[in-house]
Amino acid sequence: MKAITALGLSALCIAAALAEPLPTLDVEPTTDGDLRLQYDFLRPITGNEDPQLLAATARKVLELASQQFPGRPLAMVTCLGMGDACSDPTPQTLSRLAGAAPTLRPASECRVGRTIDTRAGNQPAALLRLDSIERRARDFARVHASFFFGADSGAGWRCDAIRMAAQWIVGPCRLTWKL
Repeated sequence: MKAITALGLSALCIAAALAEPLPTLDVEPTTDGDLRLQYDFLRPITGNEDPQLLAATARKVLELASQQFPGRPLAMVTCLGMGDACSDPTPQTLSRLAGAAPTLRPASECRVGRTIDTRAGNQPAALLRLDSIERRARDFARVHASFFFGADSGAGWRCDAIRMAAQWIVGPCRLTWKL
C-alpha cells in the first residue's frame, strides 16, 4: 500500500512539474474608462509577424466571439490592433482579411473610451487585439488574442496554430478570460 501511495504522489508531483502555468492577468481600469489587460507573456505581437498567421487568428477569434457570445451581437465594424500598444496591422495582414464580416479596420480608426466607436461617423465598433505570440516551433505557434465588445465587456483566447502546406490552421482555442 505504501508503494502505491508513493507511486501516486510521485505521479502527481511529475504532473504538477510538467503542467503549463496559466498566464498572469492584471486588469487596470484607468480614469478615462479605458480597460487595459496586461499579460506576462514572452513576446508581444508587433504586427510584423507572418501576416497569414495574424489574419488566420483574427478570423478564428471573430468566429469564436460570435459563437461563444451569441447574446452580444458583433458591431458592423471591428478594429484590429496589434499587441498591448494596439498598433495598426500591416497592409499585408489587412489585405488577407478583405471581405471578413464584420468589416475589419486598423485600430487607429477606432476610439476607445467608455465605448468603442469609429472615429469617422461615430459608429459603434468592437476591438480585436492580437496580444502575444509564442513560437513553439517553425510551424507551430500559440497566439493570445482579446476581443472587446465594449470598454468593459470582452473575452480572451489562447489559440494554437500549425502551418500545413504553407497555410496556417488555427485551433483549438481556449477561452482564458471574459468580462
